[in-house]
Amino acid sequence: MVEMTSCLASIPSLVVDNGFVKDSTSGRNLVFRGINVAGESKMPNTMGEDFWDGENVSFVSSPFSLDEAGVHFQRLKNLGFNVVRFVFTWEALEHGGPGVYDEDYVAYVVELLWKLKDYGMYAFMDPHQDNWSRHCGGSGAPLWTLYALGLDPRQFDKTQAAILYKSEAAEKNYNMDMLWSSNYHRFACQLVFTLFFGGRDFAPKCILNGQNIRDYLQSHYLKAIEYFANRLKDAGLDQEVVLGWESLNEPSGGLIGQSNLRAIPDDQHVRLATTPTAHQSMLLASGNKVDGIEEYVFTNMGPKKTSGEHGVTIDPQGASVWLSETDRNDWDVHYGWKRGVDWKAGLCIWAQHGVWNPETGHIQQSDYFSYDASGKPFPNARSAFVDNYFLDHWIEYSSLIRNISQNWILFFQPPVNCPPPNLLSRKLSTERLVYSPHYYDGMTLMLKRWSRVYNVDAVGVLRKKYISPVFALRVGEKWIRSSMSSQLTYLKSEGAKNLGANVPCLLSEIGIPYDMDNKSAYTTKNYTSQIRAMDAISNALESAGLNHTLWLYTGNNTHADGDRWNGEDLSIFSQDDVTETSNGIRAIEAVNRPSPRHVSGTPTNYGFNISKATFNLTIEQAVESQNAPTEIYLPEYYFPENQTAVSTSSGHWEIKDNIFSWWHSTGTQTLQIKGVPKISFDKSADCNIQ
Repeated sequence: MVEMTSCLASIPSLVVDNGFVKDSTSGRNLVFRGINVAGESKMPNTMGEDFWDGENVSFVSSPFSLDEAGVHFQRLKNLGFNVVRFVFTWEALEHGGPGVYDEDYVAYVVELLWKLKDYGMYAFMDPHQDNWSRHCGGSGAPLWTLYALGLDPRQFDKTQAAILYKSEAAEKNYNMDMLWSSNYHRFACQLVFTLFFGGRDFAPKCILNGQNIRDYLQSHYLKAIEYFANRLKDAGLDQEVVLGWESLNEPSGGLIGQSNLRAIPDDQHVRLATTPTAHQSMLLASGNKVDGIEEYVFTNMGPKKTSGEHGVTIDPQGASVWLSETDRNDWDVHYGWKRGVDWKAGLCIWAQHGVWNPETGHIQQSDYFSYDASGKPFPNARSAFVDNYFLDHWIEYSSLIRNISQNWILFFQPPVNCPPPNLLSRKLSTERLVYSPHYYDGMTLMLKRWSRVYNVDAVGVLRKKYISPVFALRVGEKWIRSSMSSQLTYLKSEGAKNLGANVPCLLSEIGIPYDMDNKSAYTTKNYTSQIRAMDAISNALESAGLNHTLWLYTGNNTHADGDRWNGEDLSIFSQDDVTETSNGIRAIEAVNRPSPRHVSGTPTNYGFNISKATFNLTIEQAVESQNAPTEIYLPEYYFPENQTAVSTSSGHWEIKDNIFSWWHSTGTQTLQIKGVPKISFDKSADCNIQ
């Protein structure tokens, strides 16, 4: 068992300074290396009568029971992690109905977070969602939010408004790998995100209990967060353990900014299986048979159309996602809702606002979502959502958290693949702010294999750096790894440019699939691909000097069911990898690596060479460290006692309980630590495990 210090600096003593979170008491910069906890948090621990019973669920003991928490936290501590991104959902808080909060769940989380303190790890809170909710094929919002929109989610599958994992129709017709991500571009998500962020401007007829649907949904979401945050503050967790709060996970703008509803947007890079246009999705959602729908598969070179010139036909056979007047009235009575007289039941919201004609099916305003409330076209349609509606929500959310406790740090996460809006030019506060974008290597994630032959500079493509995607190609593992480092460095620089150089960057999601190569490692026990992929992203993180939380830890992961959510299998741990000689950490050779934790000065260059088991660190503007040494997590796995060689530019050091403490002089300081190699990368496909 690893015994490392569990002493955490108090939250009020932490300051954001010059691109780092700093402990003002010791003067040391903190470097965060952590993990998302946990995969189980997306799903209720106790289900209702069936999938559609959204009220009678419980997330108590999601991700794991209080009795079992110590086992999981110790496992993470043993890997040197010093922070967790704590995953929770709106559904966990307010599944019982509008304004009905689950106090048992909140009390459970309070106890769980206090337990985390005993293992020397901070947490920051992640209000998580994917595809809006479980009932749209993801996680996040409670089921009642869909009824509030007048929707019948039981019809989503038939109309392809959302494709639910392992539904009969989906399993019969499609490869389910990563198919969930296509739901962002299907009707349910397109509708709900447009209304959640832009309902005032795009759906003024949708009035619920005297509020526009945007304000009704956002006010309930924010009040649930407020309730939760106040309970954490009342428990003293704003003084210890909880660093702060992140903004809504991976928000989508729905249709906001789309200039042609008849076409698939050029920047829609996720195209899997049936890929209807927004107009086609509207028709399908209302039960219409639609011809000419394009189908795609994801290949080495991105999406490839497979449907031919005429596309495919989808026929919902009259099934509609819109609740009948009788059914909608029943839900309205149940939840105490009163709707505006102009909001008709059983009819598409966009048809009611003149976007398309329900009698003919023809589109009437193909550019409806490319104009602001005053009727002027957005100056930049691609950034219309981020620069306006997302930012409005951020201002409300950040103000709410700051009003509850000034101690908390805010983690600012823009929509996936989008640069952050410029807060400096808008004179918006960047105090106690951390920029927290996401990054995944798309080829590895979507194809579930690690290619040493070629990859693509995806960030460069997204930022339109190349006149042709061919120029984004990177050939050979050396250049693939270099490209990943460059991409992460670029993401970090975008934060500095738009939020200010003082704002630190923490990548709050990055990871790899472990079920690569058709799960071959689960039988052969050869995790070469996973080790290479994890080392590549870890090397990129170190090269860019990025704080990060890996995606993911799932305590109940198995080879058969993965993370038990939409077929994903990204957990660093699996129950099926626990043996007499293994603790269940997969690709441990790449995961369990040295990392700085507290630095007396500015860490400008650090990294771990996995083949040579060598860690290097350069500190600029180092300060005298008599009472506050630089500390590095140094795993005994690579650095056993009496087999570790240390070279320093000054001072003295000691190794105790897997922590390397270094008392050095001022100025520029360098450190090299050599351990015992466990693995080498040769020119063959496999790693040599030693």
